[in-house]
Amino acid sequence: MIADREQRVRQRAHDIWQTEGCPEGRAEEHWARAEQEIADETVETTKPAAPPVVEMKPAAPVKAKATKPAAARKPAARSAGDKAAAPKKKPKAKTPA
Repeated sequence: MIADREQRVRQRAHDIWQTEGCPEGRAEEHWARAEQEIADETVETTKPAAPPVVEMKPAAPVKAKATKPAAARKPAARSAGDKAAAPKKKPKAKTPA
C-alpha cells in the first residue's frame, strides 16, 4: 500500500515536471505538490457520500370541522344493550269517560 502510494506520487510528480516543461531544480516542489494532490484524492474517495436531498412538500392545511351547539345535536343512537338498561316509560292512566 505504501509502495503503491509512493509510486503514484512519483508518477504524478513526473507528470507535473513534464507539464511545466521539464525545469531543473524544482523536483522537491513537484514532489510536494504531487503528494498533496494524491492526499486530496484519497480524502475525496474516503468521504462518505452525502445523503440524497429530498424535497419536502408542505402539508395540506387541516380544515376544522364545524360543530353544532350541544342543544342542536341529535342524541347518539343507542345500542341494543343500552335500550335494555334504559328505564321504560310508564303508560298514561286512562280516565273513564
